[in-house]
Amino acid sequence: MKKLRAGGHTHSPPLDKQARADWIKAQQANWQVQWHDLFDADPFLGRSVSSDRPDPMPDTLDDDYRLIFDLSQAHPKTQAACFAVFPHGTEMHARFDAFRVRKPVAMSETAARQALAEVIALVQKIGPNEDVDFSKVEVVDRDTEDGLAALSFVDEINILLEESLLEPRPVRDMAHTAAERFLREPLYAMAGNYYQLHTWVTGVLIGGDKDLLFTVLYEMWHGGWQVFVGDEGVVLAKRRV
Repeated sequence: MKKLRAGGHTHSPPLDKQARADWIKAQQANWQVQWHDLFDADPFLGRSVSSDRPDPMPDTLDDDYRLIFDLSQAHPKTQAACFAVFPHGTEMHARFDAFRVRKPVAMSETAARQALAEVIALVQKIGPNEDVDFSKVEVVDRDTEDGLAALSFVDEINILLEESLLEPRPVRDMAHTAAERFLREPLYAMAGNYYQLHTWVTGVLIGGDKDLLFTVLYEMWHGGWQVFVGDEGVVLAKRRV
């Protein structure tokens, strides 16, 4: 399979469901090798991060701890090269780099509620996959026991937009799906075990209202707020930043 570079192409993805899954896995394996090659060439990493190059290469990305954890420690030029292997890699790297150099500033509850109104409007415009009473909003502090307990009964609002990975989609979207899935755990680790960085960075692969939504959610998270939904409506959770 040809390597996918920014603006490049791969063989057309197949139509069969299992063949599509195999295509995505093969493309990710290709990127996996390229990332390890880049890490090997980065003297900034040395032997001080997660591990040496794995041999054999892990069969699943979730088991490749070097892939997950070394991106955040790599030299900025290596980070840029890592993103360059993907479609729209330049745009994704620009967002990644903006996060890397930005310091968090706490968002007020008033500003968070204003952002929440924008989030709800975008979700309703996109079309949620289930009904939620958006008129009910509870504010909790996730740095408290009661706040954490409240979050155990809800899900992040992104769940309202989830789609099947293997549903038929245009050829270009298959490569985008492969890249989005590949970056999930490295960006989750980079953000301290939160997914908002991942959805914002890879939002450029989606564009449109979903990208706008993920941008607002990222800004809220960066300012210490997250949006959850459950049977009782919306939960607006704050944390210290």
